[in-house]
Amino acid sequence: MCAEYKGIKHYFTRRRRSEQVFLILSWIMKFNFFALLARGIYLGDTILIIKSIESLLIVFLPFMLEKSKGIVTPAFLDFLITAAMLFHQRGMAFGLYDLFGMYDVIAHSFTSLVLSTLLIVFFYLWERNSSTFKAGPGFIVLLGIVFTMAFGVVWEIGEFTLDQLFGYHTQPDLVDTMQDLILDTAAALLIAMLSYIAMKRGSFERAVLETDESLKELISESANK
Repeated sequence: MCAEYKGIKHYFTRRRRSEQVFLILSWIMKFNFFALLARGIYLGDTILIIKSIESLLIVFLPFMLEKSKGIVTPAFLDFLITAAMLFHQRGMAFGLYDLFGMYDVIAHSFTSLVLSTLLIVFFYLWERNSSTFKAGPGFIVLLGIVFTMAFGVVWEIGEFTLDQLFGYHTQPDLVDTMQDLILDTAAALLIAMLSYIAMKRGSFERAVLETDESLKELISESANK
């Protein structure tokens, strides 16, 4: 039977000390989104309200998956996802993208690093729990690179579409677009290299072990129904 959710205290205490630290920091950041939502309501900023609600749904998704399905998200990944969302939302809420020229570069790079990590974890776990998809570390990290770059392209197309249809200025010039795509590629290559080394050393497997076990339990439970 898949892991049973036993309340918020158990959610933290059943993990190793290092994982608890990641989760505590992640939850501190999660509650910042309620403050951003309140700011949006106070200012009557519809975009900030919508973005804050979207962010809350994303950052609490790992907790809800464990609560409803028993699927355990790696603590470090929970932390990274929450940090990336908060980085972007605070930048938008307080105009940091306009105030600091490098803020967009840093935020975009960090988001690409997190996305690439998420994708490689996904493909790694898929390979370990699928009877049809089998691949070695090299191909798994290659998929991470390709899909990170693909997401980057789709994102840039989306920004271009918004600019053309609604008069936004998300892409000030070609340099900005190419810079984003280069950052996506660089981030994907860096994470791929680190992930490949971690897989070869066995540390990657240990980092996602609890997630892997929870998925195996869920799959086994579904097969026995």
